[in-house]
Amino acid sequence: EGIVERIEWDPFRSANIALIRYPQSKRIQYQLAVHGLKPAIKIIIIIIIKPRFFRPGVSTTLRHVPDKAVICNIEFQPGGGGKLCRAAGTSAKIVNKDATRKGYALLQLPNGELRLFNLNCLATLGRISNVWWNKINWGKAGNRRNLGTGWRPAVRGLAMNSCKHPHGGGSGNKRTRPAGGGGFVTKWGVPQGGFRTKPKHKLRVPVERQMIMQMRPRNFKKGQLF
Repeated sequence: EGIVERIEWDPFRSANIALIRYPQSKRIQYQLAVHGLKPAIKIIIIIIIKPRFFRPGVSTTLRHVPDKAVICNIEFQPGGGGKLCRAAGTSAKIVNKDATRKGYALLQLPNGELRLFNLNCLATLGRISNVWWNKINWGKAGNRRNLGTGWRPAVRGLAMNSCKHPHGGGSGNKRTRPAGGGGFVTKWGVPQGGFRTKPKHKLRVPVERQMIMQMRPRNFKKGQLF
């Protein structure tokens, strides 16, 4: 059981972080802050038994999380550490437990994908803080570059030479390459917009071993929420 000391801004990630103090062991640590977490609030991390209370910031296994709850910072495999829903404002929703497959919980991810997770995987109740991150107007490129996340301005392929990008070359703003059209492509010639890039062999897994029950919708836009 820990107590939130303060909420801090981290320039290396989009979400805020919380400084947690554990009175019993006299140690402190940082962890991702969820929306609504404030100083002096108690949080708890329980793996084996059911928590005494459920509030944003409590970490426990999916087995003990109530149905239809909103969670974040989810493990892919038990003991592997949080991998999913760690960006600002992201969260997942529990659809059912033990109904689709015994010992697994069906989660709806932010991109609309329905995926199975082991009930022993850890997750945090609530939604990651700083929910208005994608609405920030940075004003200029320098503000983004000062964050420390490695962001750099992106040059349009149309403005490059033909040896640097398939869209480059020519006179004026004419996309003359690839020859004969073919639509928008990346720097390496992979089609953009509607082209499936996921390997087909991952879709040929036997039904009893499939973890993805429903793939994300084709019209999903990067950055959108539920």
